Amino acid sequence: MFEEIDLPLSINTSSEDPSAIFFDPVLKSAVTYDVGVGYFTSGWIADTAQGISQFARSRGKARWVVGHELQEKDLDSIVNSKAVADKEFQAKRIFEEEVAQVFSALKEDARLALAWLIRDGIVELKVAVPTNKLSGIYHAKNGIFTDEAGNDIAFSGSYNLTARASSNWETIDIYRSWTSEEGRQRCEKKKHEFESIWQGKDPNLLTFTPTSKTLDRIKAYATTGSRPYSLPSGRPAIPQAIQDDEGQIRGYQEKAIKAWFAQNGQGLFCMATGAGKTITALTAATRLLDYFRTQQAKLIIVITVPYVHLAEQWADEAAFFGYDAIKCYGGKDKWLGALQSAYNQLLSVDRDHLVAIAVNDTFKNSQFQSFLDGVRTNFLLVSDEVHNMGAENIAQKLPQKARFRIGLSATPIRHNDPFGTKAIFDYFGEPVIEFDIKDAIDAGFLCKYNYYPIVCELDPEELDEYIRLSKRIARLMAMGDKDDFSTSLKLELIKRAKLTGSSADKKRKLKQLLNDSQDRQHTLIYSSEAINDGERDIDRIVQIAGRDCQWRVAKFTAEESKEQRAEILGSFKAGDIDAIVAIKCLDEGVDIPQTKTAYIVASSTNPRQFIQRRGRVLRQYDGKGFAAIYDFIAIPPLDKLGEDEETFNIEKNMVERELERIVEFAEISENYGHTLSTLREIRKKLKLLGA
Repeated sequence: MFEEIDLPLSINTSSEDPSAIFFDPVLKSAVTYDVGVGYFTSGWIADTAQGISQFARSRGKARWVVGHELQEKDLDSIVNSKAVADKEFQAKRIFEEEVAQVFSALKEDARLALAWLIRDGIVELKVAVPTNKLSGIYHAKNGIFTDEAGNDIAFSGSYNLTARASSNWETIDIYRSWTSEEGRQRCEKKKHEFESIWQGKDPNLLTFTPTSKTLDRIKAYATTGSRPYSLPSGRPAIPQAIQDDEGQIRGYQEKAIKAWFAQNGQGLFCMATGAGKTITALTAATRLLDYFRTQQAKLIIVITVPYVHLAEQWADEAAFFGYDAIKCYGGKDKWLGALQSAYNQLLSVDRDHLVAIAVNDTFKNSQFQSFLDGVRTNFLLVSDEVHNMGAENIAQKLPQKARFRIGLSATPIRHNDPFGTKAIFDYFGEPVIEFDIKDAIDAGFLCKYNYYPIVCELDPEELDEYIRLSKRIARLMAMGDKDDFSTSLKLELIKRAKLTGSSADKKRKLKQLLNDSQDRQHTLIYSSEAINDGERDIDRIVQIAGRDCQWRVAKFTAEESKEQRAEILGSFKAGDIDAIVAIKCLDEGVDIPQTKTAYIVASSTNPRQFIQRRGRVLRQYDGKGFAAIYDFIAIPPLDKLGEDEETFNIEKNMVERELERIVEFAEISENYGHTLSTLREIRKKLKLLGA
C-alpha cells in the first residue's frame, strides 16, 4: 500500500534517482497509473522496468496520454480542418504515417515491452495534439497513481519521463491524498485535469485514440520476443484488449467460433499465418469454459503442438487469457507430478479447469496417454499444426474421450497421404472457417509482396537422372493403388525432389542475385536436403552467400542447439546477420516478422510447405513495406525437349507441377503481370497453350 512507502515531498535529479526513489516503489503497489507526457523514450521504460513489470504482473491498468511533435504543415492540416471529426482524421492519419518512426526511435527491449503492455491491455494509449488557442506540442509532465485502498499519489514538475531528464537538472513534486487536505485537493485536481484530457473535453487539446490498424502495427512488435513480465493466473477470461465495444473479437473469428459451436464443438480452423488462429481457439475454449461454469461443470483443455518453441508461444497466449498452463515437455519429471496434482484438484472442489500444453512427442508417450485415458470430465483437445496428427503413429492415439475438438492449420490436408488426411477430418470434423493468405493480405494482417520466379534449367546429367527416376516412379504407381503411396514410391519421389532442389543452375542464379542485391538485411534462404559429392547443399549455399558474396549469414538447422538457434534469431532480428539459411526448421511456428526477402531455392511439391514459407515472409512489421519472394523453378532446357513422346511427357509434367506453384504464388502478388509473361513463354514451348 502507498501508506507504507517513505516518499519525499519532491525529488531533484541532481542528488536523487527518480526511478529508484519514486517510480519503482509506487508502481509496485499501484493498481492504476494515469500519466500525461510530452515524450516517452527507451530510457524511461528501461529505467522503470522493474516497477512496470510488477505493475503488469498485478494486472494494473494504465492510461497514457502522449504528446506528438508535429511539423508545421501537419499542424496547418489539423488547424485548418473545420469540423472536429476532420481534425481528428488528420491527426490520426499523421500519427499512423509516423508510428514506424516513433517506435523505431525506441530501443528493441523498450519497443518490445511497450508493445506487450499495449497488447495485453495493461497500457491504453491516446495521443494529444494542441489545437485552437495552442500550438507546439502537448507538454504535460504529470501523473496519478491509485492503490487498492483508493489512496492517490500525484506528481508534477519538469521531469519528462525520458532518459535525458535524469541527466538534466529536473524536479518532481509529489502529493499524497491521505496526508493532508491540501494533498487530497491537489490529487483531485490532477485527476480532474487528466480525466478532462482523456475524455477529449479540454477545448485546446485534440485527444485521439490511434486507429486499430496503428495499434495492430504496434502490437506486432510483441511477436518478436517473449513477454518481458509474467501475468497472474486467475479466473480465465477473454482479454478486453482484443474485444470491441460489443465484446466481440474480429468478425471472421467470431464466425468461426459460432460455426464450431454449431458443429457441437468440433471442427477445423483453416487459417493463414497471421490471422490469429491461436486467439480464436483460446476464445472458443474460454467461452466453452464459461458455459460449463454456468452448469457447475468442469473442463480439461489439452493443447498439442509439434515443437517446444510453439508450446512456449501458446503458454504466453494462454497467460494472456488468465490460464496457468502446465507445460508438458522437457522430461516427465518436470510435468507428470504437476499434471496429476492439478487433475486431482479438479476432481475436488479446488478448481474448475485445467490446461495442459504438450508437444507431440509427449502426447504420444505412454505416461501422457495413460493420463488421457483416465480423464473423467469434459475434455477439449486443441491441436495446432493439425496436419501432423494424421501421421500413423499419432492418429491412432487421438483421445476418443475428447468430446470437443479443434484442429488448427493453414493447410490440414496431408500431401500424398489420403489416409492420414481422412483420419484428421474423421476425428476433428469439417472446416468451420477457411481464411487463406489472400484474405489475410486483404484484411491487412499480412503484407503485400512481389513474386519473382527464377527459371533454372537442369544440366544434361541432371535431366537424364530426372527422367530415369520419373520412369521408375511411373512404374511403381502403375503397380499400386492410386491412393496408396508405398515406401518405395515415396523414396523415389524424395530422390527426385532432392535432384530438382539442388540443381547446379539454381546455385548459379542464387549467387548472381545475392551479388546484385541492394538490400541484404532480413533475408531467408531455403535450401534442399540434398548431398552432392559428399557436400550438403545447405553448406554449399552458406559458402556461396558468406564467402563468395560477402553476406553475413548463419545456418539454422536441427543440428544447432536451442540456445544457438535463439542466438541466431536474435542476431537476425537485430540486423547483426543478413540472412538465415534453413531447410525445414523455419517452416512451422518461428515468428520473424522482420523478414523482407525470401529465396526459395528448394521447395517440395507439398502445397503446405510453400504456403507456410510464403506466410513466414509476409508477417507485418513496421517499416517493412512490400516483401519479395524469389522462387527457383527447375525445368528441362526448353530448346532441347525430349524427342520421344514418353520423355517429352515426363518433361511436360515436370514443368506443369512447377507452374502450379508459380500460379499459386503469382496470382495474388503485386507484380502478377510481370510473372504472366514468364508463364506464357514456358507454356508456349511446352505446348500448354493449345498452340
